[in-house]
Amino acid sequence: MSQISHLNHKHVIFKAKLSSPPTTELQVHRWIEAIVSEIGMEFFMGPYVKKSDLEGNKGITGVAIITTSHVALHTFDNDDGTSDLQLDVYSCKCFEKQIVIDSLKVLWDAHSFEILELDRNNNLRIESKTAELGKGWGPSDLLYWD
Repeated sequence: MSQISHLNHKHVIFKAKLSSPPTTELQVHRWIEAIVSEIGMEFFMGPYVKKSDLEGNKGITGVAIITTSHVALHTFDNDDGTSDLQLDVYSCKCFEKQIVIDSLKVLWDAHSFEILELDRNNNLRIESKTAELGKGWGPSDLLYWD
């Protein structure tokens, strides 16, 4: 396990629409394995993935405990074959949010992103919200991706 020189405590919450959502537990399991590696994190436990067919809660949930905190993904199936995505990435180690966004876009045709970044070092201060495509990340950016 690698050592972390500075704890960062960033919690990033992603919401998006998925035009081609995952349909199997294996797809979500593989995505979590890939994204944890791509953002430079290490597994502590998991991933654990389960599909729900409960009316009003159809979709897939996947979680992983990483050495620096967690990744939690939830999809909620819509009648038109799309899904709504809720994703939390909380880490004490810095990571590139754009890697997560690009992965979701390529794999599941994600769009209409809303992103909230919390600075948990400073009393849950909102670090950034969602921005228009092409804008950078900054403390007061309002970011919307389509």
